[in-house]
Amino acid sequence: RRHMQGAWRRQREEMTLRSHREPNGLERKLLRIIEEHALPYRWNGGSAGVLIAGRRPDFISTVAPLTVIEAFGSFWHNPQRNPRVKLYYYPGYTKRHYAAAGVRCLYLWDSQIEAPEVALAWIGRFMCASY
Repeated sequence: RRHMQGAWRRQREEMTLRSHREPNGLERKLLRIIEEHALPYRWNGGSAGVLIAGRRPDFISTVAPLTVIEAFGSFWHNPQRNPRVKLYYYPGYTKRHYAAAGVRCLYLWDSQIEAPEVALAWIGRFMCASY
């Protein structure tokens, strides 16, 4: 049984790496903000994406210490807007998952990304607390 769990984990990681070959619309907006302000993050998708404890964050820091940013759309991640959201996609669960691997995580909601000044303020506070 233990051997099969390892095989399932590897299969899930491989599927994660194969999916999401280019940024979605929300990630493109955040990527634009990151690039316009020369923030030390890069999009972490495609076949070269880095997995952290079996999950691939949307954005990963390019300088130490390792930190990640997740772009959360309300439909897929907010159980108040979509009662079928799985626990795995809850923001708190995501943050704890990365924390268990020793990585700090900032998640930004679509409404925050739609207002670039709000997203920048959150990223700035997050970066100050991380370094």
